[in-house]
Amino acid sequence: MTDVRRFELVQTRIPDATRPGKWIRNFEWQKCHDTALNVGGEVYHPDSSGWFDIPDEHAQELIKAAAWMTRVKAASTGITDVDDYDDETKPTRRRKASGEG
Repeated sequence: MTDVRRFELVQTRIPDATRPGKWIRNFEWQKCHDTALNVGGEVYHPDSSGWFDIPDEHAQELIKAAAWMTRVKAASTGITDVDDYDDETKPTRRRKASGEG
């Protein structure tokens, strides 16, 4: 079994220290917060740190895509918080209660 997780490369703008009023594009890998993964007809759910523990043959297929990484690949890519599960970065949807406009 291999631990895998999906990441996405996100572009951010940071102020350029050498040119006031200008910005630089910065790209960094961010964790995706998937709640389920269907691989080979089996549905897997992440552990408390957000990693899916799936069979090796399925993991090898997933990590061929740049977005899916193992813990080792994520650490070698420069991601420092590979095991932190940050609930605050999860997108949330608020449903309107009945009667709200």
